[in-house]
Amino acid sequence: MPPAIGDRRQPSRLQAAPTALLDHALTALPAGHRLPDAVWNRRHRAILMLVWLHLPALAAFGILMGHGLVQSLTEVLPIGACAVLASLSNRSRRFRAVGASLGLLASSASLIHFSGGYIEMHFHFFVVVGIVALYQYWTPFLVTIGSVVLHHGVMATLNPKTVYNHPDAWAHPWRWALIHGAFIVVASAASLSSWRINEYHALHDSLTQLPNRVLFLDRLAVVARRSARRRRRIAILYVDVDDLKLVNDRLGHEAGDRVLLTVAERLCSCARPGDTVARLGGDEFAMLLSGLADEREAVTVATEMLAKLRASIAVSGHDLVVTASIGIATGTSDLDLPGDALRQADAALYVAKRRGKGRYAVFDRFPPSTLSLEPIHPSRITPTWGEAPVAETG
Repeated sequence: MPPAIGDRRQPSRLQAAPTALLDHALTALPAGHRLPDAVWNRRHRAILMLVWLHLPALAAFGILMGHGLVQSLTEVLPIGACAVLASLSNRSRRFRAVGASLGLLASSASLIHFSGGYIEMHFHFFVVVGIVALYQYWTPFLVTIGSVVLHHGVMATLNPKTVYNHPDAWAHPWRWALIHGAFIVVASAASLSSWRINEYHALHDSLTQLPNRVLFLDRLAVVARRSARRRRRIAILYVDVDDLKLVNDRLGHEAGDRVLLTVAERLCSCARPGDTVARLGGDEFAMLLSGLADEREAVTVATEMLAKLRASIAVSGHDLVVTASIGIATGTSDLDLPGDALRQADAALYVAKRRGKGRYAVFDRFPPSTLSLEPIHPSRITPTWGEAPVAETG
């Protein structure tokens, strides 16, 4: 029976342990975030080239092992078909990655068949798992592991001597299929670990450990589509630390890094569950808010940010007061394009800077004339070294 409403009793330690263990295991696994297009395309081209190279190499190996020209060429035809499918540029990443993965798996199967089931040839499957992990995508990875078990079980049941070269495996093909599958899963741990590390560093800022621009835009695209369907508003708060260069010039970049870490902590303290705080680069941060009823909620968060950021920071024996300027862009379906949404917030940030820094500006509240790229003379900029200007929001 579920607990009554208002019952705040916590589950027992014995009940919570399996859930905590599962959560920890899932956290340790890669999330399967999309690689940037340029990176994914380079990896796919290399893997696809490897699939194509298997065609002549395996055909020659088959002939060398006495299978004849026609049989050897027929055996490698599925590999060529998979390579063709993986080469279709008008198909999705998932389709092409699975096509290339199946091509490598077919290569492993042909190698084992041509060799007469030599156990040493099964190591080709282990290599394939590591190669497929380079896609950093769960679908081809799981297809690869599942296909190994199916191949070893089905093919060994139909003709065991084409898969194994010892009597016990001939008599118990599925047992040995599961054994090989278990070895593949264990061997894939190194690939998963490398994948997880690469994924994290590719999508997070090295200093603050916050999501970087790539991950922020990916989350923005997902949240924007979901909010448009639910007719809820989202907002981007584009944050720029004012005059951080003065800190770097006077106290050094280590002090500047300390300021950035403090700013990151304070921005995160303003975030609600489900919001995303990211460092876009240099002294620029962004926060993605979702599920907003109206624009005023975003303004409330921005006001809280300005108040928290004005608190002094102890750095290298100095008490620094560092302010920030914030540009706000809100919307629903008009934020479907992440790049456009970020540009709107950046434009609002520019206006906040021109109005004196240490404040926010909302994208749809200022006239277009204020967006002119008129240069600002240095004499018009008042440094905020050690003193916080009065915030003039709105």
